Amino acid sequence: MQEFEPPIRALRLFEAIAETGGLVKAAARIGLSQSAASHAIASLERESGAALVSRSQGALRLSEAGVRLLPHVRQILQSLDAIREELAAEAGLCQGVIRIASVPSLASTIIPPLIREFGVQSPGIAVHLHEGTDQEVADWVRRRVCHCGFAALPVEGVETHPLAKDEWIILAPAGEFEGQLRTTLKQLHRRRFLLSGGGCEDHIRRLFDQDHLPLPDHVLVRQMDTLQAMVAERLGVSVIPSLCLRQRPRRTHVLRLSPRRYRSIGLLLPPESTPTPALARWIALAQRQFPVLVKRIHSHLSTA
Repeated sequence: MQEFEPPIRALRLFEAIAETGGLVKAAARIGLSQSAASHAIASLERESGAALVSRSQGALRLSEAGVRLLPHVRQILQSLDAIREELAAEAGLCQGVIRIASVPSLASTIIPPLIREFGVQSPGIAVHLHEGTDQEVADWVRRRVCHCGFAALPVEGVETHPLAKDEWIILAPAGEFEGQLRTTLKQLHRRRFLLSGGGCEDHIRRLFDQDHLPLPDHVLVRQMDTLQAMVAERLGVSVIPSLCLRQRPRRTHVLRLSPRRYRSIGLLLPPESTPTPALARWIALAQRQFPVLVKRIHSHLSTA
């Protein structure tokens, strides 16, 4: 086999194709024209001696060989990014890119103020946000698609660091559970149940398992806005994380569970990883501010 030393731009294009599933989007991400990107990926395949991508119904996917190569490419690029950050820090600069992953309830509440504050402290570091379920976030971190993630624990295959607790609450139509501030999961069996999707399903099932109760007959609702609207229209009751309730919808009633239940929210990192200087700054900020922001949101909801 001939010596294989591909251009760094070609490796970044290869990674971008894996993440976007298309040549046009991948080329735009790294600042190449579509024609230049086509030549770059063809050259990469020619030099490697393997078909690294496959085309199907207009989409571009990694071949089996490409999938096996991807972790090594990411390791090379992350090492280069770390070198650039170290050299920038040595010169008194602070530059780089951080890719973070988060579940929707955190991406819409906690993460934006963290990104804003981080931008003030480290204006040369860009933060790219990927949004998914708990397991998707864990998978992206494990495969090093993202440098770190935020999700409900437990998750497997990654290093986890608990940050805060978020209470599970019941969202019911106004007028139901009149005069009650708390109720039990057992009482929900008497009402139509709306199961919050988007990654909450397994956690809610565990809540019922802990009380030795089957999950009620239910309708699965994946979008939180849709679920809250359905509750307001008296189409059912639901159990949701309190951070999902950015503001209390009209014609609804919020109750606590008895006994009170919480989900643990954690920071996810790849196994046996060493944070770059930029990522270390982000982790320090998240560990310091995350509990403060969660407490602030909980306080607002309790007085709303």
